[in-house]
Amino acid sequence: MEIDDEGQSLNFYDDFATEVYKIFPEVKTYERHFSINDDAFFATQKYEYKVASDPLSVSERLIESFTEPPLEYEVKDGVVLESEIKKNDLLQLRLGKIEDLKKIVKWQKLENNALLYYILSLHPEVLTKNEYRRFLREAQEKLKSGLSLVEAKVKQDDTGLEVLEDEHGRQIWYKDYKPASDAEFKKNIEYVEKNYYKPLFEEKSKEYSGISKDEFRASTRMLDVLAQFLERDSPHKKAGKITGQESSKNGFPKWVFIISLLVIAYYWGIWTAVGILVLGTALYLLFKS
Repeated sequence: MEIDDEGQSLNFYDDFATEVYKIFPEVKTYERHFSINDDAFFATQKYEYKVASDPLSVSERLIESFTEPPLEYEVKDGVVLESEIKKNDLLQLRLGKIEDLKKIVKWQKLENNALLYYILSLHPEVLTKNEYRRFLREAQEKLKSGLSLVEAKVKQDDTGLEVLEDEHGRQIWYKDYKPASDAEFKKNIEYVEKNYYKPLFEEKSKEYSGISKDEFRASTRMLDVLAQFLERDSPHKKAGKITGQESSKNGFPKWVFIISLLVIAYYWGIWTAVGILVLGTALYLLFKS
């Protein structure tokens, strides 16, 4: 994920496709641009959103959707163009595309966490900077605490279960598992569901971990995203402060500067050294600002 604050956009890249979310906070809309790498296919969706402060939430609804080439609209002005879809795309019609579009042209909760965090950062009238950082930190701690509870419970299992991770996210399962039969595989799935997924990820459970099954699966990616937003909004980073020992990458060490001034004072006089010090300080403040 790339955060482009100048362009007010979120950019996602992989080997298959590019996805860009362009935000327009003044009118509370955003555009999603999707393209397949090395192909001339483009899809664009335009959404409007609203931000509520109590409780804090972001809702969205689709107002326009089209693909190209050729240019074909699916939604205009928040209305699903059923006649166009039926005429142009029989396959998508069979896959239930019209029904799916009818759901997202209505107001619904924004589920894309990265987009949620970015939109909230663009509305200081809803969340102050301190409130925003607190929101991110609470989300981060919620995930970390939930994962700790899950891992602690799984470690108590005596059948060999582990918290594993693959390209689909985290899961509770057996490492290098090869079932002897379909019956055994089904039995183990039921065991994990009954003893771990239901008690750990259902809110009504006494052993609820504080996170949902989807949050657990996506926790690694979500923690990475939260870390990016916390780093982006860090007061230390914005102030341009350098933590730790200064190195040649960040300018000369202070002792080199002091010795240089002493040498100049010895050979050319104290006032020449003072003049260089004043000029250097002025230039530093000018370029720092």
